[in-house]
Amino acid sequence: MAGAPAELRRVTPRSQPPPLHVLSFRDRPEAGDLLAVTHGLSAVEQPQFPRPELVLCVRTDDPSAWALALGEVARALRGRSSFRYGETVDFGLPISERAPLSGFVVYKPSVLDAKDARIALDDGAIHLVQLYPLHAGELRRIRRDGIDWLFGEAKVNFYDVGRPDNS
Repeated sequence: MAGAPAELRRVTPRSQPPPLHVLSFRDRPEAGDLLAVTHGLSAVEQPQFPRPELVLCVRTDDPSAWALALGEVARALRGRSSFRYGETVDFGLPISERAPLSGFVVYKPSVLDAKDARIALDDGAIHLVQLYPLHAGELRRIRRDGIDWLFGEAKVNFYDVGRPDNS
């Protein structure tokens, strides 16, 4: 994969162990994309097994805002959310000044093969789940109708942060 070197950002202060980081890759998987992954979310006891780490992939000219949003979701919800498919996160305001999206839904990763979304460790497994950015209307509809419409009939291009609201 071509692209800029990875950027590692610490999300939690040193006084708040275990550390939580976001690892960001610009221009991956393609030019103009941001691929970001959390590291450390799975180190805290979650409400339910499996232990998650989060993945985000968007086409953006504001990669810092999206990487920070991923880190904030992980920081705010670690130990409180199991990050099951269909769970939603509402920021209440646009995630980036350049895009109207204001929330996320958790679902299986589209940037990984299914076999690569589970990382076996000696003490269990880590499961990678992807956050998909949402418009406020889509967030409301998911909470009302579930996620099947979004990942089935809607044919949403989740990588495009300038996409129209599909609700």
